[in-house]
Amino acid sequence: YTDFSHSELTVTQAGDGFDVRLEVRNSGNRDGSETVQIYVHEENPCVPRPVRELKGFCKVSIPKGQARTVTVHLPREAFAYYDSDSHGWVVNPGAFTIEAGASAADIRTAIPVVLE
Repeated sequence: YTDFSHSELTVTQAGDGFDVRLEVRNSGNRDGSETVQIYVHEENPCVPRPVRELKGFCKVSIPKGQARTVTVHLPREAFAYYDSDSHGWVVNPGAFTIEAGASAADIRTAIPVVLE
């Protein structure tokens, strides 16, 4: 029963994937918890894929008026799709968008990344 904002989204290469880091601020009048959801969208998929796929999340408790930095690691497999022809998971190199929000209908910040 409070309000949160998301800002300062950054993505850095980390091992086989990416670390997604952002600031979550409790801008409301009460202490509260926010579940930050991380979505992946492939820009030019070679097969039909959802507009956004939930690939990670983090719940954080924040006192009113304060902020916390949260980090969610997305392994390379977070960018994969199941290929029915080869009967296995495939990761296509290319452009993706990583989105963060409170839900799929409430995306608050996004950043492009290129997977090699």
